[in-house]
Amino acid sequence: MANGTCLKRFIPMKATCWNYSRHVVLESRKQMDERDVIHRPVIGRIVLTLMRTMMRVVNHLPLLRRLMQRKQMKLRKISAAGAIERQRAQMA
Repeated sequence: MANGTCLKRFIPMKATCWNYSRHVVLESRKQMDERDVIHRPVIGRIVLTLMRTMMRVVNHLPLLRRLMQRKQMKLRKISAAGAIERQRAQMA
């Protein structure tokens, strides 16, 4: 691709990726704050232990692991599609 055609195609794609990642980080921050149960002294350790145990159980059961992977990928695709649509709307 001569005459900077590749660069012209790359810049909008990079902007879309950057806006998507920025949006995802901001959404993720909404889910985390210091008032969560996990940040409390005693009960937080119990919650953390239960979360780790559940992740180990999921990791050792292939059927459950695949199910969770599918759901997570579906959620990511929906989130990515929404971010791309918002980006297109902003560019228009």
